[in-house]
Parts: sequence; C-alpha cells; structure tokens
Amino acid sequence: MDLIGRIKDSTYTEVKAFSNRGKLLPRTSLETLSESRGMKDLVVRLKATQYNENISSESTSHNAESLEMAFKEHLVIIHKNLSDTWPNSGFLIAYYWKHVISNLKIILKGKALGFSEEEINKRINLTAEEKINRRDLVAGAISAQSLEEAIKVLKKSEFGNMIEDASNIYSDNKDVKVFDVFLDKALYEMILTEYFKITYSKRIPKKLKEEGKRIRDLIALEIDGYNIINLMRAKTWNLTQVETKDLVVESTFEIRPETINKMISVGSVDEVTNIINSSYYKGFSQKMATETETISRLEDAFENKIYSLASKRLRWQVTGIGVIFSVIKLMELEVKNLSTIAFGIEQGMNPKEIVAKLIFVN
Repeated sequence: MDLIGRIKDSTYTEVKAFSNRGKLLPRTSLETLSESRGMKDLVVRLKATQYNENISSESTSHNAESLEMAFKEHLVIIHKNLSDTWPNSGFLIAYYWKHVISNLKIILKGKALGFSEEEINKRINLTAEEKINRRDLVAGAISAQSLEEAIKVLKKSEFGNMIEDASNIYSDNKDVKVFDVFLDKALYEMILTEYFKITYSKRIPKKLKEEGKRIRDLIALEIDGYNIINLMRAKTWNLTQVETKDLVVESTFEIRPETINKMISVGSVDEVTNIINSSYYKGFSQKMATETETISRLEDAFENKIYSLASKRLRWQVTGIGVIFSVIKLMELEVKNLSTIAFGIEQGMNPKEIVAKLIFVN
C-alpha cells in the first residue's frame, strides 16, 4: 500500500538514488577516517558526512557497535524511501527484509550463545522493523528468556518454519551459522518471487519485464553464491543429502540444477571446489589450509564481485531498477567499510591495517 502523500515516480526515485550515490565517501575519505586518533576524533570527522544526523542521536554512544547501528539506520531509511517511491516496488520491498533478517540472525545466535537481553540490544537497531510494523514481534524475541522461547515467539512470523528447521539442525551441530543459512534462504525465496514477477509474469507489461534483465546478473551472484557456499557448509555439518537439498534455493541462473545435484552428492568441501572451478564461476574458489578458510574466501569472492558489478552498472545505466538496486548495494558496502574502520580504531589498529581490511571498487 502506498503511503499517504508519497509519490510513485521512477524518475524522481532515480534522481534520489544518484543523489545518494554522489554522497558515498571516496577512497580518500575512508583512508582519512582510518587515520582518526581515537573514537571521539572519528565521530568528529563523521559529522562532516551524510551520517551526521544518525551519529548525533542521543542514543548513539562513541563506541564501534553504536556507530555501526547508526550507519545501518541510515541505510535502512534510504532503502525504505527509495522503495516507497519506486513504481512496482515489490522487489525492492522484498530486499528490504534483509535488514529485518539481519536482526533476527543476531537475536537467535545471541540467544543460542547465552547473551543477555542488554547485550543483544546493543547489537541491533529496530528502525527497519518500526517502518513495517514488526517491532513488537522482534522485541518479544529479544526479551525471551531462552533460544527455545525466542523460537516460539518468531513462529508467528513469516520465517517461523525456517527458524524451526534451523533450530533442529542447530541442536545437532551447535554451529550458530545454521541460523544465517536458513534465514538467508527465506529471504532469497522472497526476493526470487518478486524477481520472477517482473521477469516472467503475463500480467506485467513488456516494458516492465525489461526491469528483470537490469538486475539479473546481481541476483544471480546473490542466489548462486548462497547455494554454493552453503552446499560447502553442509559438508562440514555432515548433513545427509536430503538435508543438504533442503538448504538450496531453487533457481536456474549460472549454476544449473544438475550441477547443484552433483555438489550435493560429493563428500567434501574440496570436491565442491573442483566442481566450481569447472563451472561459470571458475576461479572464485580456492583450496585453503582449512575448510573454514576455503568457505570464507569464497564468500569474499562473491561479495566483492557483487559490489564491483553494482559500481560498474552505474557507469552505463541511468534508468531502471538496476540503478536503485546498485545504489543500495554500494550503500551496504559503505556501511561495511565504515563499521570496519570504527572497530579497527576502537581496537587500536594502525591506519594501514584498517585500510587493508576495506573493500574498494572501481
């Protein structure tokens, strides 16, 4: 439903998206922030950026966790505003749920690890939930006394079944990343539903179907990356082939179903790597000293490729949903980089060490 007084206009939204793109901090600014002489100095420098209002809130403390929440709050607000003014915005709204999913991951993993309500609250910002009337449900999960109680509360949500499936596997392997995997699956299934609507639906005008082509390559990287990475994780969890198949988001992008089935049937992370290196994503995966390192390196490869592609798209595409989505992805990257800087300064790292951890795209 459209908000009262909110205009649905593609040109207006495209202009707003490029305006936000222009406010993103260049490499030189990120390097300057990395040279801050402590947290107070970092906050002073950030006040000259678009994050001034968020970091100046009375609820924002001068520590890395609080600043990260402020950065994320800014992203959530921009994402919601762009979604509210973009016509046929089902895809952007589905992707907006990523912010809610992120909080659910923190809550469930926090409960599993025995974190207190206060500790969990320090790690999340409920602005995303407030804007879609989900705050009470999520707040109820935060105040739950145990993981089991939190799962019961969230059973009422759109992700109840996925969370329950995750908890069943977690009870066996005790790896909290299980919650990441199942919640990401729920998110990507929502996103794919909306993607298919603008790509294949007979009810959508041909002109609007072209929008699907503008984001296909980015969505392919997101979905294929999810599937490959978590098929690797399934090997480390010793899941059965049936359990492993349940992790897969069904799609036909660059990794075909027969290749997915082949990955499911093999017995190790190294064997999955061999299959990847004979596929469209050849070169993305490298065998490292441990399976955990191999998976982590592959995650980085997909993530970096997505950000790089989003940046390149904005050089030649000036209209369409691809512009809006690419700007949102680059804002995600900036939040990630700024959070890395804040944590690095808090830990007393030198500027060169911090900059080495940042992700830069051309």
